[in-house]
Amino acid sequence: MKFFRFIAVTLAVLLSGLIPTGLALADTISNDVISGGNDTFITGSSTTINYKIDVTNGVPAGDPSGRNDNGANPATVTIVKPAAVTATPASLIFTGGGSQSVLFTSATPGDYAISVTVTGGKSGSLWNTAPAAFTLHVLSPPPPPRDTTPPVVTAALSPSAKVAPNWNNEDVTITWSASDPESGIASGPTPASQNVTTEGVGQVFTSTATNGAGLIGTGNVTLNIDKTAPTITGPRTPVANSYGWNNTNVTVSFTAFDTLSGVDHYSGPTTLSDEGAGQSVTGNAFDYAKNKGTTTVSGINIDKTAPAVTATAVPVANGAGWNNTDVIVTFSATDNLSGVATVDPPVTVTVEGAGQVITGNATDKAGNIGTVSITLNIDKTKPVVTATAVPAANGAGWNNTDVTVTFSATDTGGSGIATVSPAVTVATEGAGQVITGSATDVAGNTGSANVTLNIDKTPPSVSITGPSVVLQGTSAFATVVASDALSGLVVNPSGTLSLDTSTPGAKTVTIIVTDKAGNTNSATLNYTVWGVNGPFAPLVKNGNGTGQFKAGSTIPVKFQFTDGTNLITTANGTVSIGSASADFRWDSTAQQYIANLKTASTPGTFDVVLTVNGVGSKTLLSGITLR
Repeated sequence: MKFFRFIAVTLAVLLSGLIPTGLALADTISNDVISGGNDTFITGSSTTINYKIDVTNGVPAGDPSGRNDNGANPATVTIVKPAAVTATPASLIFTGGGSQSVLFTSATPGDYAISVTVTGGKSGSLWNTAPAAFTLHVLSPPPPPRDTTPPVVTAALSPSAKVAPNWNNEDVTITWSASDPESGIASGPTPASQNVTTEGVGQVFTSTATNGAGLIGTGNVTLNIDKTAPTITGPRTPVANSYGWNNTNVTVSFTAFDTLSGVDHYSGPTTLSDEGAGQSVTGNAFDYAKNKGTTTVSGINIDKTAPAVTATAVPVANGAGWNNTDVIVTFSATDNLSGVATVDPPVTVTVEGAGQVITGNATDKAGNIGTVSITLNIDKTKPVVTATAVPAANGAGWNNTDVTVTFSATDTGGSGIATVSPAVTVATEGAGQVITGSATDVAGNTGSANVTLNIDKTPPSVSITGPSVVLQGTSAFATVVASDALSGLVVNPSGTLSLDTSTPGAKTVTIIVTDKAGNTNSATLNYTVWGVNGPFAPLVKNGNGTGQFKAGSTIPVKFQFTDGTNLITTANGTVSIGSASADFRWDSTAQQYIANLKTASTPGTFDVVLTVNGVGSKTLLSGITLR
């Protein structure tokens, strides 16, 4: 057990008279030397001794308090030894506690005094180094024993076997060596070296050597040599298609065999997942001799991306997405890796309908299928347009006002109505006016409808002319003229109209005409029928209706004109009997007209004829006899 020899050394120092008796010591240098222990070793080996500084404060007087060594005042402990001893390190530096080691070695047996000296530390420091002194014992090795063991013969292989079970993959040189730690080698080894080139398993080679005691030692080594690389193959899964392409991951799985050392290991399966042409996978196989066989599986083409397919519709749809004819859809495709193998042929779509989905496919050489769809809206049917006239024509097909024609449409093709002609108000007169309107559906089909209008807004022309005054009982006529230049008259009253003269008084005749469009017009004739009162005596008929007067005599003819209410006093004219005539005049006293008519001298029977200027004539009395 290690301990510090502080007390013993102190006593020794006191006895030696180095420090006065009765005084306490300063800081002490000590070690962990154990007598008969770490102070002793055999030449060629070593021992380690640990040193430290112990603190003794305040004595003798003048020694600083506390530790004499610190960071600011390091203390250097130097090992004092004879030249035959080596101390490593040769000195120790203490800055405040702890222990430090020194390694002692010596090749020369003997007993050697070891001590220390101290420098540094605090100013005025006193040191007690006696406890650190000891005797180092270096012993000679013991004598060797008697040799009874044959020498050891060892084979060194160049190159050495690479892996268990001790295989080489090239020629091997065996270099033999022999050792004998007791009596040494007298001869051998024989052979000293061998060069082995033959492949084979379990080849045994030997060599011998003799030591100083005459003992023979034999060494042997077994060689396994395999210089032939294993065979490796790599089938791929799945196999490529007829174009040499795959469209999925490709796994190359390797297999190997070796006829001598056997297969140790080979590359595991490799899966290629990236797309690309001309990819390859290399696999290695190693036998137990570390021979390497290599194979490369090349020409792996992977395309997992479907071709890009485009559908083109001809003709293209209009802005609303509709076609109004058959549509041919053609398909085209591109493929950036394996290339396009097949594309679906064109499709002609003839059926009407919205949302028709036409799909086409393309296949690349790797077998990927790309698909594209295009949606078609086809409407080839024109809209049905209806034209409606308001107001409707009459039974004769005519209107006599402005006519508004409105258009409406329906679409059976499916696209719906896009535009319809606006309403048209026709104000122009005329027959056979064709008003046309159209409607266009969303697909661009246009249908039309028309209506034929006959418009006559002008009333027909009508006039009536005739006498303003007529004599009662006479025949009087009016002339009617009517016409319509456009639609024509329903009934045309044009011609001569007999006037009513049966009673005296104011009379009115109105002619109303209507054309075929329903326009009407009228014309009115106002006339007065004068009634005749008389004749008065003496010109009257006798009882049998005859009157007799002397030929050549003057006969007073008296009479009145009345409008049925009042007497007419402004008339003028003549009265005639036969060839004789006389003007009549108004007799305001008698309130009658009178004409003194001198008759002709020629006897005969005559009528008395009253002629009113601007009016007409009337027989006032018939059957008058002149004798």
